[in-house]
Amino acid sequence: MAHKIRPGETLSGIAQRYGTTVSALARANNIANPNVIRAGATLNIPGRSDSFAAPSGGGGRHVVRAGETLSGIAGRYGTTVSALARANNIANPNMIRAGATLSIPGRSGGSPAPSRPAPSGPGQVSNSPGQFGSRAQHLANVARGVASQMNTRGWCARGVFNSLQAAGMAIPRSPSAYMAAATLARDPRFREVNLSDAQIRALPPGAIVVSGAYNSPGNPHGHIAVTLGNGMEASDHIARIATHGTQRVFIPR
Repeated sequence: MAHKIRPGETLSGIAQRYGTTVSALARANNIANPNVIRAGATLNIPGRSDSFAAPSGGGGRHVVRAGETLSGIAGRYGTTVSALARANNIANPNMIRAGATLSIPGRSGGSPAPSRPAPSGPGQVSNSPGQFGSRAQHLANVARGVASQMNTRGWCARGVFNSLQAAGMAIPRSPSAYMAAATLARDPRFREVNLSDAQIRALPPGAIVVSGAYNSPGNPHGHIAVTLGNGMEASDHIARIATHGTQRVFIPR
């Protein structure tokens, strides 16, 4: 089966949609850097024939894994976010809980709907990353460009503040990176989630990760970066996500 890459898509998101892995997609398409894919290019989906259709019949349940979104699950099963939300009494499609069991509409063997997570607003913290929308993807795209252009070290806050401004999400600039957490926590345009280090490294593009202490001698300013997916982040340069200190995670609504 073939998939034409749309603007803003990531290899991890495409892999999730078709029930495969990033490494399998990369191997099948001779992709040297899984973090760089081109909109408009056509990918071969490993293990799928041209007659492949979204799963139907049988099963009927899906256990939510850390980092999954309702849109990704809907794409995998050939349904819609609204249909999944209705079938599972989900009031906020941006909030799903890892470990919850979803009933897939139109499929047999459904199970009782999972409990509904409470909506998150300023000052409220969820334990699930939930769904990432177009604003998060837009921020990640902008942050990648800003970081590539700066390509410096020691100016992570400037890189992220510049990215937020360029993406239309400007916040007041603080003297140190870790101070941005308090500003983001009060801003209704962002929701805070409490995640493990492993969940942070698996985040899709567009989350803002703020560390209270940078694990390096002589640097008291903390660290801030925007996730790019596939374990990468953008600040004043592009690097692998390194969890250190106390992390707070904020996602554009």
